[in-house]
Amino acid sequence: MNILPFEHSYWIIPGKLLAGRYPNTQEDIDALVKLGIKTFVNLTKENETQKDGSAIFNYNERLKKENATMHRKAVEDASIPTVETMREIAQIIDDSLAQDKPVYFHCVGGVGRTGTVAGSYLMHSKMANANNVFDIIDYLKRTSPFKEKLSPGRDSQRSFVVNFK
Repeated sequence: MNILPFEHSYWIIPGKLLAGRYPNTQEDIDALVKLGIKTFVNLTKENETQKDGSAIFNYNERLKKENATMHRKAVEDASIPTVETMREIAQIIDDSLAQDKPVYFHCVGGVGRTGTVAGSYLMHSKMANANNVFDIIDYLKRTSPFKEKLSPGRDSQRSFVVNFK
């Protein structure tokens, strides 16, 4: 499946696992729902804002109407999740995929925290190893506007990914 809901997103497993930026409009949510996304993993903190300080869209109420679920697994911006939090995220993804419920996970911009989760999940699911995980992420996001950015970009995030078991 090559269809993307918006530019700042990329499939990890086509049709099943999608990563990207915060769905900040009703149109974004509609596009994700149209693709069949049933599970959302929100990596932002409660009341987090866009980089410019503006409020982010509260999409949780809309999901209830679509029989979709949002799991907030907050990770501090520019930081890493705890190992326990990442294991919980991986379990949410695994359980959703086992129930044939496509998953979308995101932070605000879709690069740092999202890349950390993407890489960690690739390692967890054995779709990547420490030698190729970042090349795989680069390949997956090759058509996105942030294709030139390292994802994840921080050394601490990259170290977390390669050491995640």
